[in-house]
Amino acid sequence: MKTFQKPPAIIELEAKRLKVQFELNDVEAEINARCSHLVDDTKPRLSKVQAEALGVVDGVDVHHAGDDETREELSTLYHRRTVLQEALKEIDKRIQPLKSEHDKAACLQVRPEYIKIGARLLDAIKALCAASTQEKEFYEELRDGGIDSVASYLPRLMFHGDWKWDDPNGGVIHYWKSFVTENYPELKAQG
Repeated sequence: MKTFQKPPAIIELEAKRLKVQFELNDVEAEINARCSHLVDDTKPRLSKVQAEALGVVDGVDVHHAGDDETREELSTLYHRRTVLQEALKEIDKRIQPLKSEHDKAACLQVRPEYIKIGARLLDAIKALCAASTQEKEFYEELRDGGIDSVASYLPRLMFHGDWKWDDPNGGVIHYWKSFVTENYPELKAQG
């Protein structure tokens, strides 16, 4: 398997992202811990719509939860969570173009090797088409020669479908070759 070294900028941003994600996990755990102390299990739970309308977050009415200090702590934690979530989005926006550029460079680097594989595929499909045509002609000659029950004694070896290399009516091979030569012009002469 081929491996490619990530550029330092991506490694740095991924490390930063991981640090922010860990901090966000800690903040969410702290929110959950504080909220679990405030939820009165004897009161019926609010629906999500009711909760949002009343300012209830994670099952806790932050406007009326506990004392002033607890409300302030929860408010600070919720704000910190929002800030961290936005930071993750921003880091992701910065990482994506760098990763895309890295992936493109890696693909361009291995393209010649992949072209060789494509050439082998084209040769193999071309050989399969030739063998398929030969099998079809052989079978038809037997039928044309008066062997009516050829299928009983010589079951067909053909692939389903009509495997023709140069089918003027299209077909699966025609469309595949079009895809190959459009995306890999280096293989056009072979296709």
